[in-house]
Amino acid sequence: MSSAISSSALGALCVVVLAPTETIETPGSTMNTIQQFRQKYDKAAPRWPPHVTLIPPPQLPVSQVTLKQLQDAFAPITQQCTSIELLFDTVSVFSHRGGSSTIVLEPSETSIELEHLKRQLDASLPERMNVRPDRHEFRPHLTVATMAAGDPGPLQRLIQKELLGTDSFPLRVCVDAVAIMSKKVGKMEAYSCARLLPLLKDLSLKEVSLVAATVVVAPSKIETPVIANASIQSCAHNRASNAWERLSDATNPDIAHISDMSLLTYNILNDPSHPSNYDADTRFQSLLRILEQEGPDLIALQEVNSAFLNLALEDTSIQSHYYISAVTMDQVPTNLLLLSKYPFSFQIVQLSTGKKAIVASFGELQVAVVHLTSDYAGDKSRLRCNQFRTLVEFLGGGDAIVMGDFNMESKSALEAAFVEAGFQDGWTCTQPAGADGVTYHSMRNSLAAQVSRRGVVLRMDRVLVRLRDWDVGKSWIVGRGLEEDVSDHYGVACVLNRACENASADDVGRAEIARSYEEVEKDCAADAPVSKFLLSQNALPTKTSFETRVAALSALQDIFAKAFYPSPFYMTPVGSFTLGTDSPTSDLDILCLGLIHRRDLFSILRGTDTEEREPFPFPEHCRLIRIVVDAKIPILELSIHGIHVDVQYASFPIPAAHSRIAFNLDTAIAETVFPAQTRALLASYTDAQLIQHAVPDTCKSAFRLAARVLKVWARVKGMHLVKLGFPPSHALVVLLAGLFKRGDVSGTITAGGLAAKFFRVWSAHDWDVPVEWDSKARGTSAHREERDRMTVVAPSGSINICRNVVTSSRNVWVHELKRGYDLVCEVEAQGSEFGEDFLEKLCQEYPILQQHSSFIHIQTSGISFQQLQKLKATVERQFITLLIHIHQRCPSITVRPWSQWLVQPENDPETTANFILGLSKGGTSPTSPSEQKSALAMLDNLLVNFEAQVMAEEFPVGMWVQALRVGKAGVANLIPAPVHDPTSAPVEMPHPEPAAPQRVFERDHAAATGISSKISSKSKLRSSEDVFNRIVWDNRFDPDTFVIGYMDRFTGIQEIPFTDFAARKADQQGEDWIPFHRVWYFKRVVVNVQSGESVVEVVWDRKSKSDCIFT
Repeated sequence: MSSAISSSALGALCVVVLAPTETIETPGSTMNTIQQFRQKYDKAAPRWPPHVTLIPPPQLPVSQVTLKQLQDAFAPITQQCTSIELLFDTVSVFSHRGGSSTIVLEPSETSIELEHLKRQLDASLPERMNVRPDRHEFRPHLTVATMAAGDPGPLQRLIQKELLGTDSFPLRVCVDAVAIMSKKVGKMEAYSCARLLPLLKDLSLKEVSLVAATVVVAPSKIETPVIANASIQSCAHNRASNAWERLSDATNPDIAHISDMSLLTYNILNDPSHPSNYDADTRFQSLLRILEQEGPDLIALQEVNSAFLNLALEDTSIQSHYYISAVTMDQVPTNLLLLSKYPFSFQIVQLSTGKKAIVASFGELQVAVVHLTSDYAGDKSRLRCNQFRTLVEFLGGGDAIVMGDFNMESKSALEAAFVEAGFQDGWTCTQPAGADGVTYHSMRNSLAAQVSRRGVVLRMDRVLVRLRDWDVGKSWIVGRGLEEDVSDHYGVACVLNRACENASADDVGRAEIARSYEEVEKDCAADAPVSKFLLSQNALPTKTSFETRVAALSALQDIFAKAFYPSPFYMTPVGSFTLGTDSPTSDLDILCLGLIHRRDLFSILRGTDTEEREPFPFPEHCRLIRIVVDAKIPILELSIHGIHVDVQYASFPIPAAHSRIAFNLDTAIAETVFPAQTRALLASYTDAQLIQHAVPDTCKSAFRLAARVLKVWARVKGMHLVKLGFPPSHALVVLLAGLFKRGDVSGTITAGGLAAKFFRVWSAHDWDVPVEWDSKARGTSAHREERDRMTVVAPSGSINICRNVVTSSRNVWVHELKRGYDLVCEVEAQGSEFGEDFLEKLCQEYPILQQHSSFIHIQTSGISFQQLQKLKATVERQFITLLIHIHQRCPSITVRPWSQWLVQPENDPETTANFILGLSKGGTSPTSPSEQKSALAMLDNLLVNFEAQVMAEEFPVGMWVQALRVGKAGVANLIPAPVHDPTSAPVEMPHPEPAAPQRVFERDHAAATGISSKISSKSKLRSSEDVFNRIVWDNRFDPDTFVIGYMDRFTGIQEIPFTDFAARKADQQGEDWIPFHRVWYFKRVVVNVQSGESVVEVVWDRKSKSDCIFT
């Protein structure tokens, strides 16, 4: 084209699609309503007809382009396009910097044809015209109203209500022409249509395929479907014809023979308004020389424009060594380009409106090139996470590399998404902690400094790898330290090394056992009297029990080696076994980390990961008891050699089994950002490390023995069960180690003396004051619920490990602490040692039947042993609620629950069970007979409600529970029930395994305005978490219209607005977090536009198994 011709009379140009105007004057029409709102709320309405902008005025400076140039450039394009129909059915809000906002009407469906038309128009603009690119995602819309400040929500809802009441809503716009608009010089001048370019030609079938290609809808949880075109072949340079030609056949090379592969990603800066673009050709030539010098096998480029692409295609080094993904700009998706020394095929994947990715295939290896949305138009961190998760859904779970500009900050949610998807950062896994990997530095980089605010220093560009047979050997920054910067970004390069063929699968995954039975023998020798006492209480491991646990660890290693193969994993014992405070009856707690998503791992172990898969081959001595997926920390429960094993699992970036990189979990924890769930899981490991570090080596034997003594003390007093509102055994260990951390213990000490010190210090503590690990206990003014009457902060952070301790149980615990201290004072007064006699008196079993004159007697009856166990579990879940209600409504009554299930000698212990709670008078003030009678009547009423809560789960006929207030005679004949071995129970799966994510399907008008009430009886009920995520990410649903019903453990069914639930979910460490397994139903509140009345519809219900969200 000719050079730009400026005109003093021409003020601005833009390219739009004009909305239909014939119904603007028709009362009751959608356009009439839109125009009324525009005249009232949009200051620009007098200067603009209703329109959809394709190219805004800032992209068409009149000093650079003329009206005729645009007409000549656009006419060949519009003559090759057919008309496009848009359905505007969604009222949305665009938020801008400074607090302003725009309310628009837009289509809920992305129009591939309109995007293709816009891309062609953009590409045809005059070459190297100094045009500012559109930094916003292309979202076709009609502006309805603007607001300079304030909450746009009320106006948005008003507009939506009015539009729904019009005759022609949703608005259909037939795009049969493109309008070039112009206006005269002057800010308040109005725009008029200068040229109208009709869309003339009907597309042939072949041309349609080039525009829309083959659409593949992949599973996604975000509002924009994942759309990929058909597989495209890379291009190679033909020396004979001196032309680039696209490969004709599907060529995916076998890269198994390649021993090393080098990668490079570079954002090369395509900002036409940037000062550097006046000399862009020189800058791009320098970039090409850098690429030639580096010579990587794969090059991922972002912000590629036609000037750079033309130079690259003419470069002899590129022609000789590389295959390329595109040779014309209309083949370059959102300015991304991939070059490779190996031929490849690729697909273009839609990540969101206006953002795509290149996904290339090299055999089984997939390589993605991305440029995620920046924060230019406000905080887009959530959108970036969605874009990455969409890409991950498309990639699946195989080997993958993702390179590009992520526009992210360090320690962000996006980094947590990398970990969740099993990706490693090529920079952090090869560089020491704190190494300077910054790729955007507005103080060092002259080009970044010209356009960016001072002080922006970010590692935006990354190379992410998820590989089984490759290691990241080294990494470095490209383009830093040059005399003249060639881009506002620096590049990132790394080298992958293929694994040695003889690498062992056991290199990573072997359980770390830092203990031996010699440690137990050493403890016994250090304090023989205490050891003798512990052996009498079955609280000290024997050699046989210890070896059984080691064998269980080895067997679990073999199980995981089969389940994870060929992916690496890491497992280590945590809890009492690691601390050396375990007993022969202790469970074995395991922390397991791997690259596989937890749902995939659980599916493999269940044998449900494929339709053809047979059940997982567990060894003969191993049984899968259950998998708790919906818990805050998912747990896998097994029985191995008769040992109850609890495995906590999380996805975690660990090196492959053959990696030459030594995996250090402590280093990984310190340098990685994790989701809240993973942080909570890793706390068990971190707590053990901090506790061991706090106890001096000279006192470790005494510490281990004293911790076992305290566990025996809690057990014989009936205070060791969390489900009865008592502190967990881990709290005893933390408090005992806290004596060293606080400085209460100095020098050497015996196990008995340390136990005595425990009672001396903590019996005097005010338990309304939290106990913190890293400082002396200090008070807090924060309100705590009835289920949170004791706070002991875990060494690893702000988690309260005594969260479920209730007032009545805490009072019992404190009372026993003071009784223990009284015994300590008695022994000291006698001048005796804290030896075996002291421990025998300290750990005398609490005689509950003799100490109380009245009881709460809970009787249960089942039709089978398995059904009885389920009924007992339900009763136990209601204990804390019952204790809280009694404390709140009957303060004159003190309750002491007993931890053992009991049985009548004449009854069958496999179908009946009894539980008792001792009652006594509470407080010191006297109560009148009428007050006592009122309190007992209230207690009886609470017991009736307790029975109703338990039986609300609808157990089979023949099963019942009864809770009564009785005297001594009512419980005199009860004896301890036989101990039930939980490892012999049948496999239990209390929560259905979440199904695979649903494919995103096309939306129709009915789906956009309501929810189908059809219920499928054949399909399995989707989990509450699936329903929650669907409502969040599917833009057909308005979260503000939903209410969630959940079971509160203390007050029964409660309701909470969906948005409040989502806010609590965002902080899973918060005290108000509600787990998904307690969600009972979802309601949708729909307002009738005409009557104004609210209609409530239950759209998902756990009890009736109804689901209107997915069916």
